[in-house]
Amino acid sequence: MRSPAIAVTLTACIIAACVCAQTPPGEKAQAPPPSVNDQAKAESPLDSQRTLRVISAFDSPPFAYKKGITRSGFEVDLIEALARELGAKVGWVEMNFNINMYASALDRGSADAAISSISITPDRKEKIAFSHPYYRASFAVAVKKDVDWQHNWFTSGLKGWKVGVMRNTTAESWARKNLDANVETYASIDRLAQALKNSKGALKSGRAGFCIMHDEAILKWVLSDYSYHFEIVERKIAQEDYGIAVSKGNTKLLTELNAALEKLRANGTYKKLRTKWYRQAEDLPLFNE
Repeated sequence: MRSPAIAVTLTACIIAACVCAQTPPGEKAQAPPPSVNDQAKAESPLDSQRTLRVISAFDSPPFAYKKGITRSGFEVDLIEALARELGAKVGWVEMNFNINMYASALDRGSADAAISSISITPDRKEKIAFSHPYYRASFAVAVKKDVDWQHNWFTSGLKGWKVGVMRNTTAESWARKNLDANVETYASIDRLAQALKNSKGALKSGRAGFCIMHDEAILKWVLSDYSYHFEIVERKIAQEDYGIAVSKGNTKLLTELNAALEKLRANGTYKKLRTKWYRQAEDLPLFNE
């Protein structure tokens, strides 16, 4: 009977002989092929990449809108750049503009952030947290071109007028607080523009008429499609800052976004994006009048 030590030695020699017999002279033995799972990991490096889920309404050019099925705009470019700084890819969550709905989605974890031309206000800070500002906006007022607009009509509060605004926006809040006009709300900027297009002309006395109010950059962009119909008559009303919204409890992401935003400012990326979209806006018909 062989001893255990001899048996082990013989077994090792047999295995070594088999390996040598299968390996051509001058070549090293090949490692076993990778498993299917290992191949999948090597071929799909993004599978483990972080996804930043971001809400937007995509109805506020030049900030976020759609050209066909393609998402475009300053905010789209900005989020993509921020995501790259965070080593993440972007997963867009399309949702109509509604701060309460945005806050609820962020709190539930259905999304990580929201960027939809959201003005930073004390009331909104009660529901959501904001990044550092990335754009300073102001309101503008537009009327039909055949209106002989007088600035004192506006400073007097537009009593007897109807003022169209987008529902649940800071423009609505400002108009209700500062004007004597009848404020009418609309679900989107496009419906707001259509309401102005279909409105009757103002009285020459300025005692009645219809105008619309919204963030100036967005209003100019949308009305450029109807530039021969409309005219912007009041500008630089109530400046406000836009910010990226996150859940109030998500301090980690807020810190990351702020750091990434500052990095984009420092390395010139932010300025390039602003210049790109400013130049596109400059080519609009309203800007050339």
